[in-house]
Amino acid sequence: MVHPNMIPLKVYLLGGGGAAFVTIGTLLAITWSSLVKYNVYQQLKLKEDSESFRLWRDTPVPQEMKFYMFNWLNPEEFGVQKPSFSQMGPYTFTVKEKKTGIIWNNNGTVTFKIQRFWIFDPDKSEGSLEDKVVTLNSVSVSAARTIRHRSGAMRSGLSTTMWFTGEKISVKHTVGEILFFGYKDSLLTIGSKIPAFSDVEIPPYDKFAWFYTRNGSEAFDGTFNMETGVNDIYSIGKLQNWNFNNKTSFYESTCAYVNGSAGEIFPPERTKTSISMYSADLCRSINLSYSNEEVVHGIRGYKYVGDKYTFDNGTLDPSNECFCDGKCSPTGVVNVTRCRYGAPGFISFPHFNLADDFYTDQVEGLKPIPEKHTLYITLEPTTGIPLDVAARFQINLLLEPTSGISLFEDVPTIYFPMIWFEQKVTITEALADEVRLVLRLPFIGQCFSSFLVIVGIVMILLAVYFRLQCTKQSAEKEEEMKRTEGTGEPLMGVEIKEMNKKTAI
Repeated sequence: MVHPNMIPLKVYLLGGGGAAFVTIGTLLAITWSSLVKYNVYQQLKLKEDSESFRLWRDTPVPQEMKFYMFNWLNPEEFGVQKPSFSQMGPYTFTVKEKKTGIIWNNNGTVTFKIQRFWIFDPDKSEGSLEDKVVTLNSVSVSAARTIRHRSGAMRSGLSTTMWFTGEKISVKHTVGEILFFGYKDSLLTIGSKIPAFSDVEIPPYDKFAWFYTRNGSEAFDGTFNMETGVNDIYSIGKLQNWNFNNKTSFYESTCAYVNGSAGEIFPPERTKTSISMYSADLCRSINLSYSNEEVVHGIRGYKYVGDKYTFDNGTLDPSNECFCDGKCSPTGVVNVTRCRYGAPGFISFPHFNLADDFYTDQVEGLKPIPEKHTLYITLEPTTGIPLDVAARFQINLLLEPTSGISLFEDVPTIYFPMIWFEQKVTITEALADEVRLVLRLPFIGQCFSSFLVIVGIVMILLAVYFRLQCTKQSAEKEEEMKRTEGTGEPLMGVEIKEMNKKTAI
């Protein structure tokens, strides 16, 4: 038996170190995934010191918004032939976005506003903001719609005013005026001053443009109240209130409720089902269905798309009938009239994609192409981080006969396409590198823990090997001592005899 004092120190070091490595490696293998998940979720939560908050507050991802105009080719033949359109554009703008008025609430939510800036990019545009566009007279159509159920005297007064100011069915303005700069219209000026219109909701603008006063505004999109995920990571990004209410006055029943994501942050651990988002432009929530898996910068994501149910008015799903806001239209458009000061606005996908053929049959020049005209968002399923987003909407105006107003007395009922736009955002390569690293952490941890276990086992085997060597050497010494004791001669004498034998030979 080997005395402990005769065992080399390296055996103890190798054995003890190996056991420690195996223990640590095993514990890491068991707990690593949970540790990674915990730390990643801590960074996903919106807190003043989290990475997620930094990216959310000042969006670092480049954003582009492309506008396409529908130029009305045959307004002089209106009522005789179908309206025919040619598409103009894109007119491309760089979009800068940041959150303002941020307030952290004790209930785990954050209140904020969104400020956006649109900067025209001529290099990525096909045309200039000075291009002329012929389009439906939005102001006169909206005015007629607003008072269509008022007294005959009020309708007659508006009709006379339209005749006196020379209002026409169509107008011609520049792209810049129609989008952001705005153009003056006599009805806007007169309508805000005549007492008879005092009980009618008049837009608080001196000009008309689809995005008038919106560039740089902090108030246009309203005030949002959203879950930060501090109390529950699986509720992060969920909108609780919009303009300090959890429901709006624009729709009835369940359609009035504010729900779904605010549109930029989604909970982790996504499934292949559907997602819901709230749109301030539509004053309602929309649902997107899972479509397929996409790879963006080498990252696998789940793609969710708008489908035929997104803008359904109850035709396909009876629960959507409360979005009609009165008379239901054929499926494929959403009524935003009350959301936009009474203007008869209807939102659809571009070129009436996924809408009833009723809409494209009314006009000429529109051709829906799913690859170009579908709304989608691709999310990384583990973290819920958006990888690629394309928000695509078309603005349409409902033109319909209005008795008592000569300009619109005998017009056909048509959903006029006005403009459509696409806001596209794709994660940058630099941010994709960070996401890829996060996704690889579990694998890296498992490799590291396996490495520790293997190194530990090797160290233990070496310790056993050296221990056996010590045992062998000790046994040989004991055997030598026993042989010496058997001859009765000291060990030195035995060694001298052996040497003499060898010399004699």
